[in-house]
Amino acid sequence: MKSGLWRAVLAAISLAMSAQAASTNFHFVQLTDLHWGTEEHLARTRWAVDSIRRLPPELKPDFVVVTGDMMADNILDEPAAVEGLRLLRSLNVPVHYLPGNHDILRHDLLRTRAAYTNLFGPRYHRAEHAGVTLLFVDAEPPRKNDGGGGTEAIEWLSNTLTQAQSQSVIVFQHAPAVLDFYDGRLRKHWSPKTIAAWTNLLQRPNVQAVITGHFHRDELHWLGRVPLYVSGPLAGYWGRQGSYRIYEYRDGRLSYRTVYLE
Repeated sequence: MKSGLWRAVLAAISLAMSAQAASTNFHFVQLTDLHWGTEEHLARTRWAVDSIRRLPPELKPDFVVVTGDMMADNILDEPAAVEGLRLLRSLNVPVHYLPGNHDILRHDLLRTRAAYTNLFGPRYHRAEHAGVTLLFVDAEPPRKNDGGGGTEAIEWLSNTLTQAQSQSVIVFQHAPAVLDFYDGRLRKHWSPKTIAAWTNLLQRPNVQAVITGHFHRDELHWLGRVPLYVSGPLAGYWGRQGSYRIYEYRDGRLSYRTVYLE
């Protein structure tokens, strides 16, 4: 095959691959801060599950992500989690979990970490959907400066981002790596050094977004060039109206709708 014709063939293949990537379109649901352990919060989960089931076909999620704090410092009380897990499994789509600060407890680290893994699965895992890499990260050790645990999280994120190569990536974690504003002032819940290291890790051209919870508020921030979406909770602490989000991924961009508990 002549070189000119070969280049034309390669160009056509490249255009076809670009068109396929650009047409990637799917929906997923984010739930966060469920805090199972009271009948009220379990009832809110039932409501969310019923609401997700009733979504129109155009918004049906391909998967669900729970960005931490499924529990309320009570993960060793296994029955508190059983009904919530049963409800989410009834959606009949993949459900991905990652730990929050009320799931794995610093004062009882070994037991609560083992209980988390037994109930919800690994603290770090990677999935792929429609050619998009999804990373689910236990970001609590670096946030709390838990020595080796923080190093482990940073190394896992770095290595897994490298493995993704040029695939688009969405990162899910519990607590956002930004200052927390409440009671009229900004508060540090990550060290400035760790925020800088975490943000630097995410400055790869294929990282599309970071999706979090923890603040019990709806917020949007930027980590360098990467948008950081913070979702409000399903739980009712501080009088919050429960909610969940429906995200749409289209052409490498994320948008979302918020559905509020009625």
